[in-house]
Amino acid sequence: MRVSEWLLRHSRYCVLVVSLPIMAVAAESNGTDGGSGTPGLHAGGTAAVMDRNDDDGTDLAEWADVIQVADGARHSVGLKADGTAVASGDDWYGQIHVNGWNDLIQVAAGVGYTVGLKSDGTAVAIGANRYGQTDVAQWMWSALTRVSTGWFHTVGLKADGTVVAVGLNNYGQTDVADWNGVTQIAAGGQHTVGLKGDGTAIAVGDNRYRQCEVAEWRDLVQIVAGGAYTVGLRRDGSLVKVGRNNDGEGGADFWNPNSAIPSGIPDPWDAAYRVMLDDSSTLGLLRSYRDQVLMRSERGRHYTELAYSHSEEALNVLLDNPRLMIVAGELIELNRDVLAAALEGEPAEVRDAGAVVDFLKNFAEEAPPVLGVLAIGIAKEVSHRQRAGGEMFGFTLR
Repeated sequence: MRVSEWLLRHSRYCVLVVSLPIMAVAAESNGTDGGSGTPGLHAGGTAAVMDRNDDDGTDLAEWADVIQVADGARHSVGLKADGTAVASGDDWYGQIHVNGWNDLIQVAAGVGYTVGLKSDGTAVAIGANRYGQTDVAQWMWSALTRVSTGWFHTVGLKADGTVVAVGLNNYGQTDVADWNGVTQIAAGGQHTVGLKGDGTAIAVGDNRYRQCEVAEWRDLVQIVAGGAYTVGLRRDGSLVKVGRNNDGEGGADFWNPNSAIPSGIPDPWDAAYRVMLDDSSTLGLLRSYRDQVLMRSERGRHYTELAYSHSEEALNVLLDNPRLMIVAGELIELNRDVLAAALEGEPAEVRDAGAVVDFLKNFAEEAPPVLGVLAIGIAKEVSHRQRAGGEMFGFTLR
């Protein structure tokens, strides 16, 4: 298998050249490796999408004179030859409003946001900014030569070989202030990798799958960072790789509902919980609801045991589709007091039950068949009880 074919199969968003008619695939490496598709360029500067789910409205057929493309979780952005940008797909956070951008030399896309690098070394950004990931105006005097986006953090490479970063820093993925001699950067889901001029690599951030263990790598000419993995291309054409592969391997242990509640957040669900839950105490509420409400009814135990039996699959769906994590977190926080009321046996009317149904349907579309059927089944029951104004597991649905 050729190196370009391996990279296309295993890292999805990387700088590479493959056989015609697709000449370049995803000219930006970022951590949104679980996005809805991989954008690429035809020889004539038109764009194509491989493995894209059409329900997000992405349509690249009208793009022309495009010289670089980047893909977020559910949106795509293209850099045109005249330095302007085009974008399409999900616009939940206004991330495709790039019509006024000009003088660009590179574009990058994260989860719900878009970044552009201008010819004067400054950066522009638009879209989701919950973690400050679009706060790139502070780099005005940084003389940037490259930008890269992870799920919720943005990294910039300066002309002097130093690196800047903004955004979510729950794993230390933006702790790059002391980096120097860097010639290339790549932002993974929640980790950041740098290629140094001497062919070595450095990395910070989430290391649950050993994706930051690159200290021994030598003779590198390129790096790529995915959601939870890192790939390096050596001068001789060989590859090195660390982290979770696309088959979900990683040696993670998953707890079951019949075991004692672990003292800490279960690994590797901590990655999802850290994104979904603003307050760590919410996790305690969820566990109490599981034990005091769900597990006390036959139907509740059935749903809980089914969910836990597919725990690893569910986690991979969330990690590969960070937008789902964001929506889940918003729904949980919106109904936090409702959850507490249900635990006390008080009236607990779910807020925006329709959004819960939509989330379950979207989750089902991304999930393996059995897990998808489970999600659809729950969505249908929620919809039915909502129409009837009934109750479900301590909640009132209207």
